Amino acid sequence: MSLLFDIPGFEVGKEGVLLSFSGGPDSVYLALALKTALSSGQVTLVYFDHGLRSSEEIEAERTFVADFARAHSFSVVLEPLPVRAYAQSIGASLEEAGRTLRYRRLVELARERGVGVVCTAHHLDDNVESVLMKILRGSLSGLTPMTPVRELDGVLLVRPLLNTTKSHILDVLREEKVTYCVDSSNTSDAFLRNRIRLELVPVLERMNPQYRRKVLGLAQYHADLRRYVEDVLKTPLTKVKRTPSGWEISRSAVMALEPFLQGELIRRLIALAYGMDFRVSAIQIKSILAQLQKSGCRRVNLPRNHWVILSQFNVTFIDH
Repeated sequence: MSLLFDIPGFEVGKEGVLLSFSGGPDSVYLALALKTALSSGQVTLVYFDHGLRSSEEIEAERTFVADFARAHSFSVVLEPLPVRAYAQSIGASLEEAGRTLRYRRLVELARERGVGVVCTAHHLDDNVESVLMKILRGSLSGLTPMTPVRELDGVLLVRPLLNTTKSHILDVLREEKVTYCVDSSNTSDAFLRNRIRLELVPVLERMNPQYRRKVLGLAQYHADLRRYVEDVLKTPLTKVKRTPSGWEISRSAVMALEPFLQGELIRRLIALAYGMDFRVSAIQIKSILAQLQKSGCRRVNLPRNHWVILSQFNVTFIDH
């Protein structure tokens, strides 16, 4: 088993890397590959307890992680995450809340330890499933595939397995007689990703065995289009200013754009005012755009007690 780190921008310093490690087949595969490519001493495993499964299963998993780390001379960090409470506080799904908390804590740990690289074991099938999830949720503004390397709050996030299929991972582990944990929640139909993997993917596989390449091709096209939109919006975004009430832009600056670009500008202003993890639906964007076409002062309510004020001359995203 080997892994060649020929990903542009991926460099490991003497401080090593953090690996988000669940004990499942994907992270076990990547941990052993990292050990081959680097050394055990350069890799720290970070295990997250999301508090969503039985105490018996979590305890068995924690024991496996500790034994695996000891057997391969890895350092290990065990971290609890209050996923359910956080999901309720922001009105998000458990999946979304868990993802946000994991990345946030990984960045914090990397900074605390002076580590510049964080690795996750996302593989090609994960990438396809993520795109399908976004399509089904109508999250077209974020319909971009995962990338092998990206910067996350000053830390390099690296996904070395994005060209590796799940079936290959399982085949290698089986051939090498490597054991791993099986997360019982992966078969729960309470999670959209599971329903996609267990119900939709088999249908797509039968209809077109090349569906993975087609889905990722669509997502990459969207990513290229999004980069173009970002370039076009650079000038309007320079006209945004901070006021005591919130973030403000002139109504004329918004209205000067084509309707599609108006919506994209509104999305970016919402992210600026309320944070990147603030979710807004296409219907809410359309509501704001519809009110923009009307005269007079108007208010559009957004989730989590936020709102947008449309005055005669300005559009203000209230952030308090």
